Amino acid sequence: MTHAIAAGKTAIQERIAVAPELSSMGTTVVAAWLFPLPTTSVAIAHVGDSRAYVIRDEQLVALSTDHSLVQQLVTEGLITLEESWDHPKKNVLVRALGLDYPSTPDIAQHPLGPQDSVLLCTDGLTKMISEEYILSVILESRDSPEETCQRLITQAIAAGGKDNTTVLLITPAYTPD
Repeated sequence: MTHAIAAGKTAIQERIAVAPELSSMGTTVVAAWLFPLPTTSVAIAHVGDSRAYVIRDEQLVALSTDHSLVQQLVTEGLITLEESWDHPKKNVLVRALGLDYPSTPDIAQHPLGPQDSVLLCTDGLTKMISEEYILSVILESRDSPEETCQRLITQAIAAGGKDNTTVLLITPAYTPD
């Protein structure tokens, strides 16, 4: 996963080298690697403010922590989580894939239960709609990951759609009764 993320950064740097007007270009990444055996788990790698969550026991649990200035301020206790929601520097990243950013990913492996789902998404979702609403949509249409993702993207766009929105939901195999 580290090599794939490094290859992404290299591709961005090569593009900037031939098109200097793109020097501010960058992106974030979140990736998952599923391990079915010996016990089911998922490895999450991320850089920036794209996020990973597990849905377990009808709760949305973060598996990643944003690489942003505001998240650092929250972690250091300098501002509250509530103050971070409308902080004027909420879009300032401290890690990303781009020319001038550090891009070392955080990578962690997490055990998964048989009914757990994994959500990967960009900040175009999480900055437009609340985690509570995200969870409610997932729980309402859990048997249709495609429908769930489309509903979340549609809602993010309806809420103002200020950024690209990508959503991936990985669910346990559905077996009808």
